[in-house]
Amino acid sequence: MSQPVEPNPNTISRIHTACKECVFALYNDKTQVGCEMGLLDKYKSKDTTIIEAYDEDKEFYILNNRKCIGFRKNSWFNKFGDNLTLQDKKEKVLDSFKLRYMLLMDLKRFTTDSLEQLFDDLSKMDIKPSKIILVRYNYANKIFDYDYIKEILEKSNLGCAWRLQTMLDESVGIKSVLSHTVSNNQNYKYMLYLTDYTDKANDIVNKANDLIFKDLESFTVVSDESYIGYMFLGLMYRYIWFTSKIDLLEEKNIFTIVK
Repeated sequence: MSQPVEPNPNTISRIHTACKECVFALYNDKTQVGCEMGLLDKYKSKDTTIIEAYDEDKEFYILNNRKCIGFRKNSWFNKFGDNLTLQDKKEKVLDSFKLRYMLLMDLKRFTTDSLEQLFDDLSKMDIKPSKIILVRYNYANKIFDYDYIKEILEKSNLGCAWRLQTMLDESVGIKSVLSHTVSNNQNYKYMLYLTDYTDKANDIVNKANDLIFKDLESFTVVSDESYIGYMFLGLMYRYIWFTSKIDLLEEKNIFTIVK
């Protein structure tokens, strides 16, 4: 570490990460010299502004304008019991590097066969959805009735929250459905939206997860080549739609495509 500075609220962004209290901050005496997770070097390679700072206790690094995905205080590990080694803690954090997302399915183009195939696929996904919302239309009530949906969900053993939503007014567009779904489920940062069966759902989610946790990158929309599945930040979609009337799902030039 070169000449550190005292943290200055005028130069440090409201969004930042101070390594000082992170269990993975590596110190030589009272001076931070690295990161046990190797994330400090990865953020440097992404041109993140790293500020060398100090206070009355330690000299440490601050990642400016970034939230470190690996930052953990010791208290975070209390739920796992006592006597965790540093390696145990690393493994617990690595296990947590999984997107928490909600799956919204527009049933308009689904058949019973394709829906059952999709739920079989979902049961085998590397990162399964935390909640599922199925949107059906009034004319399809008999095809996709509640008991049928409940049965195939139970067979899939996903064990997540789910809801069947019936659209009585078919003139209500999917943009409104997406927007209201995001608004009512703000504890789910990411949304996977499927308009039909695709065998790329697992690939879409894995790509989004890798961008965030391996590449330390962001994304706008991750989709398949047929534009059937879309993974995106829910609140970003809603904000842009309401402020600019731009549908992110139509801006295909900014998509990340899985093949």
